[in-house]
Amino acid sequence: MFDGRRILWIPTLAGPVLCAAAYMAPGVGDDYRARAFIVTALAVACSIAMVADVVRGRGDGLRTRPALAAILGVNAAANAVRALHSLTMAPDFDMMGVSDPVLSITGLASLLAVVAANVVLMAMAKERAAAAMHRLADTDPLTGATARAPFFAALAARTDAAHAKGEPLSVVVFDLDGFKAVNDVAGHEAGDLLLQRFADTVRTALPPTGVFGRTGGEEFAVAITGDADEAARLAEAVRRGYAATAAATVEAMPTVSAGVAAQVFGGDAESLFARADRALSAAKTAGRNRVERAPALNR
Repeated sequence: MFDGRRILWIPTLAGPVLCAAAYMAPGVGDDYRARAFIVTALAVACSIAMVADVVRGRGDGLRTRPALAAILGVNAAANAVRALHSLTMAPDFDMMGVSDPVLSITGLASLLAVVAANVVLMAMAKERAAAAMHRLADTDPLTGATARAPFFAALAARTDAAHAKGEPLSVVVFDLDGFKAVNDVAGHEAGDLLLQRFADTVRTALPPTGVFGRTGGEEFAVAITGDADEAARLAEAVRRGYAATAAATVEAMPTVSAGVAAQVFGGDAESLFARADRALSAAKTAGRNRVERAPALNR
């Protein structure tokens, strides 16, 4: 349930049903060894299944997840020892009358593991809620693009890293042409759909290491590791792709303009974005629905 997967009722109920059926078998009810082995073996199976389920969801990056898996593993190990030890006991062993160190230690370990697992599970829920709030703060809810402030923070970090490593870095700034008119004529729902279509188009063309952000109402930007030629190819792919995928959204043919700028030695993130933004203005002035590059600067 925690990871959103549906409950498999047949495997979930199979253990208790088989355990109950075994208890009703002749000789089992009066044999401590059989009863203890059946119950603890079921506990081991359940703990191993829970460990596997916890590990399956490790892609979410929760730091508390490995701790929960380890605690459940301890519970499985304690019950496994308890199950094997029960086979060495007398059939008429009375837990209330005689103290057994192995049963006491494994029982205490299992109890503590169950308590600890519940505490860690609550910590996981809190950690995941905090991560979700962080994503909401950093992500534009309509398009899924990075929000303005986190995008510029990422751009600054990329700029510094590119300087340090001597790698090329380029920025593309996009603006949806005639977007206000679409909102006025077709309504805000159509405008929102266009924004979503555009964001989907960018994500399709964006390299895995690229950063995509919404910097204004209908203005977006990407930062990629690459020179101006690579950035211009990406911008052109987005321009063509957007026209193809969004044409059915509104009656008017949707288009986008883009400005491209490559990082120069000694330039910061602010100047890099400003150069790309000026190139975007040039694209708008030249008739829209085009990609313009910022003039190359000497090092």
